Amino acid sequence: MNMRTLAIMRGERKVGKEEPKVWFTSVESLAKILSERSRELLLLIAREGPDSLNRLAELTGCEQSNLSRTLKTMSG
Repeated sequence: MNMRTLAIMRGERKVGKEEPKVWFTSVESLAKILSERSRELLLLIAREGPDSLNRLAELTGCEQSNLSRTLKTMSG
């Protein structure tokens, strides 16, 4: 992944239409997003479509502040 990204940055390789559009700055950031907890949260959001952080907190049973922090990390 690192070698491919560097080749693209150097202009040695073009990104194809079928290739991913989402990139991660490190394996650690990818691992955070792919954690079981994060995947479950994304599935819940997709399934339930909560219209607010308050509603998401109700659905998950988590504190709004924790959800806000998690979503900020994921969006980063």
